[in-house]
Amino acid sequence: MSDELATAVAAGRAAGAASRPGRVATAGVVAAGILVAATCLALVAANPAAAGDSSVTAWFVALAANLFWIGAGLVMWHARPGNRVGPLVILTGFAGTVQFLSLAGGNAVAWTIGDMWKNLGL
Repeated sequence: MSDELATAVAAGRAAGAASRPGRVATAGVVAAGILVAATCLALVAANPAAAGDSSVTAWFVALAANLFWIGAGLVMWHARPGNRVGPLVILTGFAGTVQFLSLAGGNAVAWTIGDMWKNLGL
């Protein structure tokens, strides 16, 4: 009876076990993070007056914090691939960069989305 139970437990672990993210997935997240960071930096550089009350330095600190979330999520995903907190932390890092769209002065839709997101405090 105990051999059958051990076999069932091992089969359950094998069926539900998640594998570590591959090199392609990791490279994709890193590339997307670099692309988002470059876009955010371009928006801040193009519209420093649009930063409003906060200084440009505050925007750079916000960008660094969001990139930290993305990096921490990658580390968590590699450390415990079966736990879905890592991808959620990565998503949180990317979601935090949406506020940079409020610096897009030429596009009303992008500005509205970014301003609403920034005011929500997410």
